[in-house]
Amino acid sequence: MMLREVEGRRPTQPELARLLGLSTRSFARGLVREGVSWRGLLREQRMALARRRLAEGASVTALALELGYAEAASFSRAFRRTFGISPRAFRARQRAHPRPAPD
Repeated sequence: MMLREVEGRRPTQPELARLLGLSTRSFARGLVREGVSWRGLLREQRMALARRRLAEGASVTALALELGYAEAASFSRAFRRTFGISPRAFRARQRAHPRPAPD
């Protein structure tokens, strides 16, 4: 996905629209048409990246900062809300039973 081209920081709508060859307004209309919010799209991408990085053994604190969270606790709550498991428990499970983290 195009969001991966700007991983490590939050892309802006105009940046992504430009990558897709669209105006910002056309991009926004497309999101509405698909029933997707910009924030939801970013959240989905961040959580997919979090799962991959945790499966690789990343530190929860370092990952939280990498993803733009002010503190690890905020990231942990968001991860648990999304996947029903804490990031530390997910990482431990991946270490015990290594397999690719689904996107």
